[in-house]
Amino acid sequence: MAKRPGQPAKTHWLIVLGLCTLAFIPYARVLSNGFIPFFDDGSYVVNNANIQHGFTAEAIRWAFNVGYCGNWHPLTWLSHMADVQMFQMNPAGHHASNLALHVLNTVLLFFFLSKITKSEWKSAVVAALFAVHPLHVESVAWVAERKDVLSTFFLMLTLLAYARYTELPNIKRLSLVYVLFALGLMAKPMLVTLPLMLLLLDFWPLNRILTADKKQPRFNSHILIEKLPMFVMSAASCVVTYIAQQRGGALDAARTVSFGTRAANAVTGYSAYLLKTVWPTKLAILYPHPAATLPVWETVGSALLIAVITYGCVRSARTRPYLAFGWFWYLITLLPVIGFVQVGTQAMADRYTYIPLIGIFVLAVWGGSESVGGAYGSAGDKSSRRPAGSHVNATTIIVGVVLVTLAALTWVQTGYWKNDITLFEHTLAVTENNYTMEGNLGAVYAAKDDYNNAIIHLANAVHIRPDLADLRGSYGSALYAVGQIDEAVPQLTESLRIDPKQDLICKVLAEAKRKQKEAKGIDHKQFEKAIACFNEGNTLDGQGRAAQAESKYAEAIRLAPGYPDPYVNLARALYNRGETDQAIKLCKSAIKLRPDFGYAHASLAIYLFVKGRYAESWHEVHQADKYGSSPNADFRRMLAGKMPDPGK
Repeated sequence: MAKRPGQPAKTHWLIVLGLCTLAFIPYARVLSNGFIPFFDDGSYVVNNANIQHGFTAEAIRWAFNVGYCGNWHPLTWLSHMADVQMFQMNPAGHHASNLALHVLNTVLLFFFLSKITKSEWKSAVVAALFAVHPLHVESVAWVAERKDVLSTFFLMLTLLAYARYTELPNIKRLSLVYVLFALGLMAKPMLVTLPLMLLLLDFWPLNRILTADKKQPRFNSHILIEKLPMFVMSAASCVVTYIAQQRGGALDAARTVSFGTRAANAVTGYSAYLLKTVWPTKLAILYPHPAATLPVWETVGSALLIAVITYGCVRSARTRPYLAFGWFWYLITLLPVIGFVQVGTQAMADRYTYIPLIGIFVLAVWGGSESVGGAYGSAGDKSSRRPAGSHVNATTIIVGVVLVTLAALTWVQTGYWKNDITLFEHTLAVTENNYTMEGNLGAVYAAKDDYNNAIIHLANAVHIRPDLADLRGSYGSALYAVGQIDEAVPQLTESLRIDPKQDLICKVLAEAKRKQKEAKGIDHKQFEKAIACFNEGNTLDGQGRAAQAESKYAEAIRLAPGYPDPYVNLARALYNRGETDQAIKLCKSAIKLRPDFGYAHASLAIYLFVKGRYAESWHEVHQADKYGSSPNADFRRMLAGKMPDPGK
């Protein structure tokens, strides 16, 4: 059957199939990865009550609020709600959505480039590089970075709509461009540079900068006029983003880093991203900001490199316009996240390259094609046939080796995203002085009750940044949890000195000081052993191993008879197996040691109620109220049903 005019050739769809496969396979293992709740996945999905029930009227209204997580991206929130609606909290479904968007973005990029350049094979190579480059792992493998792949999806649709508009300009087609751009901004505001990107397309390959008048070509002012509404949308998005980040505290880092330091890091960042593009190793979820420690030679060298490349691209703009297009695409699209306005504590981030590297890939592929004799056709070659010859064979082999190598690196990098621990440990292995990752890894271990490992990483974090209240507080709390009270108190005290507005740390410090006071007159080592036994008993109890927990509580009492906490927990264990009288005795012993022990009073009230001693139970309820451990309303109603409150 003959191919109809305008119908894509079979080769076209074979390329699409190949790109889908290439975009899927290196990332396939994300489907077995979990969430990263201790680094954004928690606030975005896992612990976000606004997301966890899927689509509700209240949740949809919330999605359009400004400020949560320092962003305004309602479409991103709605996409997470859709995932919960379909997959609940199964991470495989959430990862599948990210991966599906990445595959779509790869195909749409190919459609777009082949449409505007008429160079099918070069467009395919650019899309293939986009599909497999390891710098894109962060955008795809991180559920919280849905905004990256989703906004790029709308970017690609916008670019395709713009290409269609330039073929036959009319208000209907231009309106579609505006709508898709607005949707992209509502997924991630990084797309604010899109009007400038469209001007680059007008320069090459659309050639719309000058009018078509052969007698006297002049600047086509219409290309600016048609984009004015888009510049307005970009400005509005910048304002909303600034407000959101200010409310979310994301701009706090900017107050501690001077503009000169930020500018130096930004200039260095441009060359650092290029280096990682060519040599994508030691990739991390967070690269610590160097602050004032960045070497001057590095900044100067980066500035010179950027200047030389820019000069070369501008000089060759008439004969090799694709070089200028690719380079300025890279410079412009990185501008919102390069660090002139510091957001967060990172110096750079792999996810920021998801869109900018398209420019570098275009520059490399079109420029490389010319250097091997135009093996894949000129920029305007409308033929989709790949020429034969030794150049083609050599180029094909080189491209194949590069793609396979990048795909293998991506496969390996994706494996580090298995869970919090594997990701954070890898990041610490490839970065230095990373106090954020040390603190996060400490928090992960603490949440798993592995306080020994938690203390190691939190101590490292405090050593790097002793001025941060949250790290001091977490370190002190971990020391307290394992019974190292004397070591915990100074850390907690210093944390509150740095930031007095920490209610939880205030409570932990008060409890630590109380235990210090109780420890007076008791053998220090014995007391530490008793606390360790008590904590171990709590862990066993949480695992349902009641008999072993009971043994640990009894051992804690034997080691430190003046320590009241294990009395109450042992009382609960005995009560659960029917020994209520013993439970009552133990609670009374705890209260004798510490009369203001509210939890002991509340527990005793329950045990007395079970024995039918309602007046005594009411007395203990009032004592529990006095010391801040009031029994719940259900118990009060049950007790009132047996005997009215004599205190009323």
